[in-house]
Amino acid sequence: SLFRQPDGTYLSTNRIIVADAKDMDPYDLMLAGASGDAVTRMTHRALGDPLPVTYSHGGVSLTETATVGKDIKTLTVDVASMIVNGFWHQDGQIEPDMKACQECLAQANIKVNYNLPDNSAGFPAPQSVATNADWFAATVDSQGNLSLTQEARDVIDASGLGTNNLRVIYVPGVIKIGGPGLEPRLAVGYAFAAHVFTGNPDKSYIDTCFVTVQYPEQPFMPTHEIVHLFGEGHTTNMPWNLMNASAPPPGKVLWGKKRLTQQQVDRIRANGEMRNKLK
Repeated sequence: SLFRQPDGTYLSTNRIIVADAKDMDPYDLMLAGASGDAVTRMTHRALGDPLPVTYSHGGVSLTETATVGKDIKTLTVDVASMIVNGFWHQDGQIEPDMKACQECLAQANIKVNYNLPDNSAGFPAPQSVATNADWFAATVDSQGNLSLTQEARDVIDASGLGTNNLRVIYVPGVIKIGGPGLEPRLAVGYAFAAHVFTGNPDKSYIDTCFVTVQYPEQPFMPTHEIVHLFGEGHTTNMPWNLMNASAPPPGKVLWGKKRLTQQQVDRIRANGEMRNKLK
């Protein structure tokens, strides 16, 4: 979002000023003078902070100041990590993921605050999960309706996270979704969104997403799932987009999946306010 100063200069209200096409190639990003790692792009300025710009005009050095961001909204995310048989998130995984979330949603002028577990501690898996290596997060009935499994509800309850904020829960292994007579569908992240999980038993469990700890090199996965919570679906043919439908093979960093279109931004902000999750 740009606005014009009285003397004719333009100031950007955020630091993401690289064209979408550039985001596909870290070398191009370097040539454009931007950080190839989206996690670090706003380390110098945050939404709401002043952004001074010095430039030359008519042989005189001038400075203008603008506030980073426009009509800034705030999103609070509570984070927890489940332990199964001593296995849980890798040290140093969660905070970079949340910083990536801050960076991605800064494009939508949304400031993300996150609450990490005390001392990065995890919570023990409920018995229904700890003793069952084949548990599912969601099931599909014969009419195609989705519902949380009891195991998923047990995990959310065991996390101790309240319902005031969005919830991100890291779980060991891949996340399974399926139903009677169906082959399991495996996911590295899954969102329990209000527009999908409409059954009464699920109402206190929505606005939650599970993220696997199996692929810590994909820092944009939690943000992808959070955007699903606001009703946004997958995109295709936009490899640079945060909501692109396909993910790279394990071990490949999600270089391009960090950008949003203006249409996506508009919908996220509208749906987030409607859900009363954007303040």
